[in-house]
Amino acid sequence: MPRVVTNTGGASMGVYVRDKSRVADAAGLLRREPWVESIYCEPVAAGCDRTLTSLHSYFAGRSPDLMVDLDDDAALNFPQPGQHGTHRLTDMRIPLVFSGAGVARGGLGGKASLVDVAPTVLRLLGLPGVVLQPDGRVLEEALAR
Repeated sequence: MPRVVTNTGGASMGVYVRDKSRVADAAGLLRREPWVESIYCEPVAAGCDRTLTSLHSYFAGRSPDLMVDLDDDAALNFPQPGQHGTHRLTDMRIPLVFSGAGVARGGLGGKASLVDVAPTVLRLLGLPGVVLQPDGRVLEEALAR
C-alpha cells in the first residue's frame, strides 16, 4: 500500500500520495472499494474516471493527487445527497438566490457560476469591477432594471 494522507469531508475525500509514482497503485486499490463512486486525478493515465483539470478543479501544488467521490451510504459527516465538494450534479447544480435592493423580483432560470457572485455583488454595491478584477460576469438577469 502506498503511503497516503487523506482529507475527508462531506461526500468526497482528497488523497495525497507521498510517492507520486504510486498514484496509479493508490487509484487501483481505491477502485476495489465498494464505497468509492468516482476517482479523479492527474494524469488520467493513473486509472481515474476523469482528470481534475477537465473538471476545472486542479491547482498544481495544492490539489490532492486523487479526489474520490464517496458512495452516499459512505459519505462522511452527513450521509445524504447534496453535499459539498463533489462533482455530482446534485452538488454542482444548486440554487443561487439574491434578495434585496437592486435585485429583480421573481424567479429566474439560467446558468451562473460561483465566480459570478462577486461581480454581481460589486455592481449592487455600486463599486467598479476593477476593484477585485473578478473572473466571472455580472448576472444582469438577476438585477432590477
